[in-house]
Amino acid sequence: MSSQITPEHKLAQSWLAALGEAASSGNVDGFVSCIAQDGWLRDLLIFSPTLASRRGHAAIAEHIKPSLASLKLSNFALDPDAAGQPTKSMFGPTVPVVMLAFEFETPSAWGKGHARLLYPKE
Repeated sequence: MSSQITPEHKLAQSWLAALGEAASSGNVDGFVSCIAQDGWLRDLLIFSPTLASRRGHAAIAEHIKPSLASLKLSNFALDPDAAGQPTKSMFGPTVPVVMLAFEFETPSAWGKGHARLLYPKE
């Protein structure tokens, strides 16, 4: 039996590949371009030794620029747990999104992330 890749999985995999490539290569502009213009980054001890939230491209870029290249983030992958798999949901009554969880590695630790991606207009 072959499993079908859903549109949600395709979107999540494409986005995660772009994010992972930018992160692995230390490309701040590429990383930030994977986030909506008014999107949020909630940093829980990855980019800095504190808990921080940043909104918008300029604030996110300023936050990650000092450490992105030196972190050597790698091996970005969708979370294998069923609860983290890409699923279509709604953000408010009219905005369809894809919710997902992902994992990545640093030389000293494993990381986890969660994302809400805008679903392409149909």
